[in-house]
Amino acid sequence: MAQDFIPVYKQTTVEVPIGTGQLSIGDIATLRGKKIVYIETFHDSDVTITPLGRTPVTDAALKASFLTLAKAGTDRPIENRPLTSLIKADNSGVIQPLDYIVVDWVNSFLQCPDTAAVSANAGNYYLLVVQYEDDIIGRKC
Repeated sequence: MAQDFIPVYKQTTVEVPIGTGQLSIGDIATLRGKKIVYIETFHDSDVTITPLGRTPVTDAALKASFLTLAKAGTDRPIENRPLTSLIKADNSGVIQPLDYIVVDWVNSFLQCPDTAAVSANAGNYYLLVVQYEDDIIGRKC
């Protein structure tokens, strides 16, 4: 008899300081090799402080910011995704899923070409909540 596996979904937060140019997200050990379900972001009107005690970027900065994800094992990135498309509250409670892709975080980055927004947010952080599929821990018959 065939058995179906039950995936376990978890979330982790990623905090990246706002700045000019392409801001590398860097290696995230927790997410290495994991299939990403979705990424959600927040601005300072939604969350006043990040889990690490930092100030999130403003709504104006998010509106001027983009995310580029590098898909692991391929040279076809998901380019220039507006961060506003990752705000569940602003999109009728819906976030576009990422189709369980494995992300190369080292080659993924955030960018805000609006230098005025970057200056106004000096010291603030992008806050990303990443839902991923973790190891399968059970089976159902």
